[in-house]
Amino acid sequence: MLKHYFHYLYNRGTNSTDLKDITYCPFKEIINIYLKKSAINRSKGSRQNRLFYSMSPVGHRFLENIDSDDPQYQSISRLAKQFSRVLENNSKNGFENRLTSYWDSNPPPYPVCSLRDCAFGAVLNEVWFAFFAKPCPKPEIMIKATRNILMVVKDCETVDLKSRKQGIFLVFDSVKEGINSQLNCQHLFSDIHEVIFALIVSAVDELSEGFAHTLICLSKNCSALPDSDDDFKMATYEALRLYPLFTISARPDLENKCLHMVNYVNYHRRRDLFGEDAEEYNWQRWQCKNLLGQTFIFGIGNNRSCPGQNSAMEIVPRMVRVWMQKYNTKTLIKHSRKLPWGGLAMVVPIDESISWLLSWLHLGLWIYRQTIFFLANKWWIGYRNFIASEKLLQADDYYQAISISSRPEILQRQ
Repeated sequence: MLKHYFHYLYNRGTNSTDLKDITYCPFKEIINIYLKKSAINRSKGSRQNRLFYSMSPVGHRFLENIDSDDPQYQSISRLAKQFSRVLENNSKNGFENRLTSYWDSNPPPYPVCSLRDCAFGAVLNEVWFAFFAKPCPKPEIMIKATRNILMVVKDCETVDLKSRKQGIFLVFDSVKEGINSQLNCQHLFSDIHEVIFALIVSAVDELSEGFAHTLICLSKNCSALPDSDDDFKMATYEALRLYPLFTISARPDLENKCLHMVNYVNYHRRRDLFGEDAEEYNWQRWQCKNLLGQTFIFGIGNNRSCPGQNSAMEIVPRMVRVWMQKYNTKTLIKHSRKLPWGGLAMVVPIDESISWLLSWLHLGLWIYRQTIFFLANKWWIGYRNFIASEKLLQADDYYQAISISSRPEILQRQ
């Protein structure tokens, strides 16, 4: 069954006849295999892929659905890695202040909230700053557009082409005003705004989810957390080892006859690599040995052009530390890699205690609303997205039209 499932997910343009799970192979063997090909359709079904990637016929190529012989791969990869370096450098220069200011102006909805949603706007603000060296002029537009794309992938919202159009138009305007001088990308593409839009969506998704997983893990082990910045970073890496940014990826062999698959979660819990307590949280293991070199926390191989590959190593620990200095966080939900309900947790300011009675009442009300959603609305969302998938050729034509920078009149404001 698993074999057929992966063939359904990954059999796009390949003649794959077999699936080889290399999760438990030697580290060097995994690296050698993964450096030869870029990943395909990491974790989404074919219909959801079309819905998600219709946001950007050009920009989606920077993701892991491309091979290194794609004519634009090198340019898109170069841009993604430049952006990641800028984001990483910015995280060391004023990021905590920008983050604190954002959460002061946009506090979490007490006392029960989604940790991923709490991080969403803060990450978007920083990602935009990395591209344009200034705050996003209309963050509500980008938040709505980005969230819609990601929620469509999770089957929680219907496709909203209007918000995506407004989001791309906002990026289009900002590109005309000028891109961050640290990024040497102005002439890489005629449709650079579209690529930037896709990078923004992906970075916000990865960093927000990485923040939520890490925060839940650390909040459940807060009594053992270190004080120093370096040790706290190791504590964060340990959380990301247990709950990595990615789940599963696959690469075809050079002849496209089989697929090599790695389960990141299972790999990071191998006892032969991380000790007999590999399934438990223990950040002290990092004091004895720098484990980054044998982990796939941020993906495998340098042929990935993921915008969060390096920047997450700085962004996520700093975000978590600032949050934990401002808020008390507890969760009643079992922590799994699926991150139920966006990492639902009870959150109050650091100087306040959590009222368990009130929290349970709010949690019960939230669960009730979610139950009604799944019983009454989810079938409608699935139906509307199915209809949208039948009309994606029209969407592709639309995005192709607005990607022509010499014809900005095509972008009609709504």
